[in-house]
Amino acid sequence: MSLSSATQKAIALALSEIENDPERKLSPRNRLAIYDSFGDEINLTHLTQTGISKFESFTDGYKRYTYLNVLALMRVLPIWDADMPRFQRETPSNFAGIVQLPHYILQNAQATLQGNSSPAVLHKLEQELPLAIDALPMFFKYNVIEVAIAAYSFFLTANHHTPFNSKDNLERTINLETVTDVDLYNSGSNWDVAWHASQAICAIDKDPIGAKERNAIEYDTQKRLEFWQWWLQEAVPQACEIDI
Repeated sequence: MSLSSATQKAIALALSEIENDPERKLSPRNRLAIYDSFGDEINLTHLTQTGISKFESFTDGYKRYTYLNVLALMRVLPIWDADMPRFQRETPSNFAGIVQLPHYILQNAQATLQGNSSPAVLHKLEQELPLAIDALPMFFKYNVIEVAIAAYSFFLTANHHTPFNSKDNLERTINLETVTDVDLYNSGSNWDVAWHASQAICAIDKDPIGAKERNAIEYDTQKRLEFWQWWLQEAVPQACEIDI
C-alpha cells in the first residue's frame, strides 16, 4: 500500500509541528492522526480460539501500526545494549537476567504475534513485567529505562491491550487538543512505543543511578527532531508499504 492521502496529510501536519515547536515535540494528537490514517478499522482485531491476538488475524490498519512500533523499538534497542557492559561490571550476578529484558519482552511479543504463546504465559508476563520495569531505576538512567518501557509498550500492542493507537480510545475522557504525553503517561494512558523511543533518544539524565532525589530530565532537542523526522519520513512510509 502506498501512502494514502490521509496519511500524507497527517505526516505533513506532524512535520510542520516539529519544525515549528521550539522543543521539537510531536503531540499525542498528531501521532494519533498518523495511526488513525492507517484505516478506520485500526481499533478492531480478532482473537484466535485460544483468546490470543495473532498478527495474521489483525486488521490491515493494526498490522501497519504494529510494524511501525517494531521499527521504533528496533531504533532504540542499541541504547540499552550499549549500557550492558557497565551494568554487568557494577551489578551482582544474581541480577544478570535483567541484561536481556527488552529483548526478552520483544521475543515474547513476537511469539504472541505468531500465535505461539499460551494464555498462562501471557498472564504471567502481564504480572511480572511491570514489576521488573519498576525496579530499573536502581540500575539504569532514564533514557535506558525508556527503552524497556518502549519494549513493554510493544508487548501491550502485540496483545492488543491498552494500545495507544486511535483517537476514539482517548477522546471520550481526554481533551487531545491540550493534553501532554506526560499527562497521558501519569494517567496510565500513554503506552505509545514511538513516544517512549523518542524519550530514550533525546533524554539527558544528569542524576547518578539510583538517586533518591531527582532533578528534572533535560532533553537534546536536535536528537528529538531527528528522531521524529526519521519516524515520519522513513518509518511511517515503510510501515504503510509492508506486504499484508
